Amino acid sequence: MKIIPSTTKCAKCESCGFEAYNEHVIGCKLELTFIRCRNCKTAVGVLEPELSSILIRDLAKKQGINLVF
Repeated sequence: MKIIPSTTKCAKCESCGFEAYNEHVIGCKLELTFIRCRNCKTAVGVLEPELSSILIRDLAKKQGINLVF
């Protein structure tokens, strides 16, 4: 679990501390990373498990397609 320093405040408790927390969600095959308040644990965001652009580039390369990002 990473602690993310921030000057942004939680909408629920107004704490300024946030953390990245990995969790399995029912009905989802991937583990998701939630950004949540360190104090009250309210989720304020979700990160992709892997960057989509990297996955697309790797698939294109396997198909012989040259992508320019």
